[in-house]
Amino acid sequence: MLPILLAQTEETITIDPAAANAAGAAAAGIVGIWVFLWIVIVIAALIGLILWIWAIIDVSKRQFANPQDKTTWLIVLIVGFVVGLSLLAAIIYLIAGRKKGTMGGSETSQPTEGQTT
Repeated sequence: MLPILLAQTEETITIDPAAANAAGAAAAGIVGIWVFLWIVIVIAALIGLILWIWAIIDVSKRQFANPQDKTTWLIVLIVGFVVGLSLLAAIIYLIAGRKKGTMGGSETSQPTEGQTT
């Protein structure tokens, strides 16, 4: 059997206060950046959710020339939400799809002769 040598030393570790302060400042900076990024992510998620809800409501109220267009846009928006791309799906609808439909019920019907309102 080979002898195993274990070395034991008694060292005292001294920490330079300036280095400790610098390390603390660096850690605080990293935490600050992390918190800022999370705030930006939460704000972007809320904006995406609001735009997505607006797009869903807009699709449901609009009348399209082709009835399948409404179904297609609803599917695009719902799938976009499920896969985490609700902001992108809502922006695509609001830019491209919104122009193709007209608001349902926005036209006022004129009473014909003999009808009372």
